[in-house]
Amino acid sequence: MGKAPVNLRRAALVSLVLLVSACAAASRTTSDDGPTMISSPAKLLVRLDTGNIFYKVGQHVADYLTDGTVIRLHDGKLETNKLTATGLATVQALLDRESDLLSGPGRFEPKLVRSALLFGPGTIGYHFILPAPDGSRFIVSSVNAWSPDAKNWVPDPAIDRLSALAGDLADPASLVGDTGLVDPAWLIYRPARMGVFLAIAPTRICGSDPNDNLDCLSVSPPAGTSGTDWLFPGDPRAFGTAFTFAGDTTRRCALLPGAEVDAAVANLPLSADLAQKARDSVAATLASGVTWESGYPFWPAGGPGFVIIVTVVALLPEDVAGPCADALRY
Repeated sequence: MGKAPVNLRRAALVSLVLLVSACAAASRTTSDDGPTMISSPAKLLVRLDTGNIFYKVGQHVADYLTDGTVIRLHDGKLETNKLTATGLATVQALLDRESDLLSGPGRFEPKLVRSALLFGPGTIGYHFILPAPDGSRFIVSSVNAWSPDAKNWVPDPAIDRLSALAGDLADPASLVGDTGLVDPAWLIYRPARMGVFLAIAPTRICGSDPNDNLDCLSVSPPAGTSGTDWLFPGDPRAFGTAFTFAGDTTRRCALLPGAEVDAAVANLPLSADLAQKARDSVAATLASGVTWESGYPFWPAGGPGFVIIVTVVALLPEDVAGPCADALRY
């Protein structure tokens, strides 16, 4: 069955992902820190996320690109390095070995061996995001063979193989060994771009009944606020581009420079006693490859208020090549 990935077994269930390498002409270069490297336009080789089996995105754990770029989750932060040609060949051989399970989209779920809930709170899902021949991506999902609920499952060789594969991919340093990495030191991964997503939810105006104020907004913003404070300039209803997600047509998104998003987060419209704590929390969340989400009211001039749900994703290299909505789908 293979060794259980300790860091994955401890991963909490979370709910989406991260950036792009600059395209370069295909060439060969030699590094003093390792064997000859192959330089080529970066494309996705495989990405590993964890989360609930029923969700497509969650905690980013490892990302491998065809130019040798590798990103891993380590000590709560995403780090990046470069694979040598030897290391890249090791990863490719591992994927080739499991090609029968990774050839197309699928979800591997076990059957029950005894009466119990099939998926309890301790069940972690693996999500392998892979490239399709037409340039799109697809997902292969599987439960974790070492989940606490596994005692209730019929043994499944496919699930065992995918769990072992996830354990190998989650630890690239051990997978490729000393000759597989260009640099023995890993660098903190700082996404050049982040995805910002809005869901705009109209709400009703509060009446005079105090018991009727749980899901409504006052006619005007509270004293001391402008009513137009939000993370970016302009009207949020004109932010970025519109897209449809899960049947919701009120979504908008944009891929923005990471520094611009960092600056916006530093100006979160919160009270002084909460602001720094909130900023630190957002920074830690994004640095660990987890989607950050928050909602707050907005009062446009001359109109009724509405609620903005803001979702921010630190992008992996392959996420900026397509429409911004794709960063929520994978």
